[in-house]
Amino acid sequence: MPDKLGWRANWGVIAPSTNTSVQPEFDEMRPRGVTNHMSRIWIPNDPVTSDDDFDKLMVNIRKEWDNAILRVMTCNPDYLVMGMSSE
Repeated sequence: MPDKLGWRANWGVIAPSTNTSVQPEFDEMRPRGVTNHMSRIWIPNDPVTSDDDFDKLMVNIRKEWDNAILRVMTCNPDYLVMGMSSE
């Protein structure tokens, strides 16, 4: 069945669970005929105050991103986007 809202493209977007800006920003940037489908990379909401904290954050993200990808791929997106800029 054709997608009436995402007739141009469906984007699968993954982002860390603590991130509160990616989803609304992608919604604001979304062109007509494109739909965004969010999946969250679960991570604890720990403070990042040192390089070691950042390294721990990245370990946690890498541990969980496969699960977020598996969940978002069930909607058969045309594109997969990772909504973060740490790497």
